[in-house]
Amino acid sequence: MKKTLTLLLIIGFFTICKGQNKIVKEEIFEDEGNKPSVKINRFTKTKIIEKKMNLNTFWKQPTKEFSEKTIGRTEKEIQTREEQIGFKLPNTYRELMKIQNGGFIRKTAFEYNKTLQSLIYNGAMIDHIYPEPFGHENMLDVLSEWMDEEEIDLVSDTDYNFLKRLIIISHMDGHSFMCFDYGWNEKEIKKEPEVCFFNDDFKEYLRLNNFDEFVNGLMYYGYEASHYYFGFKENISIEEVKKELELKLNFEFEKNYTDEPGKLNEYMWHAHFPKWYQGVLKLENDLALSLHLSSNKFKSGNYLFQEKKQTEVILAIIPTKNKTNILSNNSSKYLKIMNELLSKCSFQDSIEELLIPVNKVENE
Repeated sequence: MKKTLTLLLIIGFFTICKGQNKIVKEEIFEDEGNKPSVKINRFTKTKIIEKKMNLNTFWKQPTKEFSEKTIGRTEKEIQTREEQIGFKLPNTYRELMKIQNGGFIRKTAFEYNKTLQSLIYNGAMIDHIYPEPFGHENMLDVLSEWMDEEEIDLVSDTDYNFLKRLIIISHMDGHSFMCFDYGWNEKEIKKEPEVCFFNDDFKEYLRLNNFDEFVNGLMYYGYEASHYYFGFKENISIEEVKKELELKLNFEFEKNYTDEPGKLNEYMWHAHFPKWYQGVLKLENDLALSLHLSSNKFKSGNYLFQEKKQTEVILAIIPTKNKTNILSNNSSKYLKIMNELLSKCSFQDSIEELLIPVNKVENE
């Protein structure tokens, strides 16, 4: 009897599984790669696609040493922040703030209004978490500076107006705000906040279902994404890379780390690298490539690409035309040129693409 029952259960299980065409499973976890992995369901023989989010690639590490303000928050400090605002923060946001307490992010574009465009720009960053409340905590704090109570009462188009549920997580470029919305114009409080963006006159221009949608949707594109980054996987010194590039590409790096510092040196791209080289490779039709060769590690000990700490040398290439940076809306065209040039090097097999602008236009 037991054997018969067991057999019936097994047959029933396979009957339920039969006919399933595809299983899609999305999980969020840290991983050195950023590509979906594919596994096979051992019962249905169908593919399970797992989408990986590498939290370690979200931030740009500070060029200077981590300070008390920028070092990642502890679980206790995040809980204190939650007590201050009265809401539970999203899990992914909590994990990111444990890695680094706010700052600049690596990918800053997002597709909205049916257009891929810059979203976090002009010095915008994710706000720091402070031990004590600091500045504008929510949109009520902001609107109270230039609206009276009657005006504030009229900003909601529903019967509910709880502006303290709009928790500010970025003051953006100073003219807009990124918020967690726990249901500011609804009766019930949301356990999982939506993410919304307002301009400085409180007009909403983007709303997302949750913080994960924001993180997953970010792309490297736009006028702040003109650099094409390549890394050298093998243990090759920056001097060896410099020599090989000059030999095979038939050009010279005009500037380097031994040059006398200029007045604006602190604000130059190379200011925080122990070793660097800069040169321009001229091509046809007024097209040129500006080459920035540097170490991956800053003088402070932080990294340009913190997820690639074993990569010691980084090459950034910026396409220019008539001495003006080209917006990277046609990355496939320029990437092809760059790869053809780099293929001339003897260590071409050790070169990997680290960060390439999203391609949007095929022909230019």
